[in-house]
Amino acid sequence: IDFSKKIEIISSFFIYLDTNERKVIEYFEERSSEYYRILDNLNTRAELKLENI
Repeated sequence: IDFSKKIEIISSFFIYLDTNERKVIEYFEERSSEYYRILDNLNTRAELKLENI
């Protein structure tokens, strides 16, 4: 299971987590979203370079 699916599973138990646990999960969600955005951007650039060759 990838990380985002694990977060989805944990999300249903969010109300039972303390503040620090919530902050950690939110931090990982933000970082993974940014990571996927960067990867998507790099993938788009790579595809454009391949088309121009």
